Amino acid sequence: MDNLVGKTFGATNQLTCVGVSGNHLLMRCSVCSLDEELYGTEPFRISKPAIMAGQQPCGCSKCPKRNSEQFKVLLNRKATLLGYTFIGFAQEYKGKTTKISLSCNKHGVWTSGIISNFLHRSIGCPECKKELVSKRFRKPDHEMVEVLNSLKLFPEGATFTRTDEKTKSGQFLWRTSCPVCEGYGISDYTSLKKGSRSCDCKKQNPTQSYINLINDAGLTIALKFGVSKNAANRLIELRKDSVFEVEPFAVFNFTNSKACRAAEQECLRVLECGILSKQEIDNGFTETTYTYNLEKIVSIFKSFGGEQRMYGGL
Repeated sequence: MDNLVGKTFGATNQLTCVGVSGNHLLMRCSVCSLDEELYGTEPFRISKPAIMAGQQPCGCSKCPKRNSEQFKVLLNRKATLLGYTFIGFAQEYKGKTTKISLSCNKHGVWTSGIISNFLHRSIGCPECKKELVSKRFRKPDHEMVEVLNSLKLFPEGATFTRTDEKTKSGQFLWRTSCPVCEGYGISDYTSLKKGSRSCDCKKQNPTQSYINLINDAGLTIALKFGVSKNAANRLIELRKDSVFEVEPFAVFNFTNSKACRAAEQECLRVLECGILSKQEIDNGFTETTYTYNLEKIVSIFKSFGGEQRMYGGL
């Protein structure tokens, strides 16, 4: 392997082979070397087959491997950026799913979620969030109703009225009058902005199946399939519930909910599912599967009468 010393590798030739150690090549990265706090000064190690296959042993990799000290550096940086102080791990270190403790200058120490959630989703002080939510919902009623009407998620003629009741988080509850079912429902404003109906229309069954791509740093690592009455709104929810990027692939319309649900159950029966954890995608992790199952899911949805279309306007 000595003949590789001095040669460059990587997507932008940023890696230079500086030596050999046993069965590994020693690499220096011109990009990662600029951040000694995160990556140190020691060269990166990688096998010859791996480097020849295009893999990168440094932080330039699409899925870089981090140790506990590197995570501490990233957590300190993110906490400082958000105005917090990183205290440390709240439990024995077990990778990116380790719980962490942070401190807010105003409300003190709290235990957050896991490392990956904080780094990817910017989860902050829960008490600050409550105060922010309280201020957010002090807008005049007519302005908030105008926002709901502009989203066009409810049928024409629907009316919205704020009540005096509140949720546990301090949000006011709203009464919605629906011209379709001629009923009414009570819901918080956040749910209304997603198009969630609390009237009798809520009893309607799903007639859409969807396939979404789960991406990590631009690389598709899994598929998320499922059923919904509104696949576009479901996509919004998934993006909030996942530590990874969620991108739409396709939607299938069914003439009835029975066929829609039967198609989903068939996928769960014949495919290996649940490859992501609840920590990685909180609501719906059981309907995740490997990317090579894409054609099988499409085939199953079509065999149950689903008509494929792309997500509209996304």
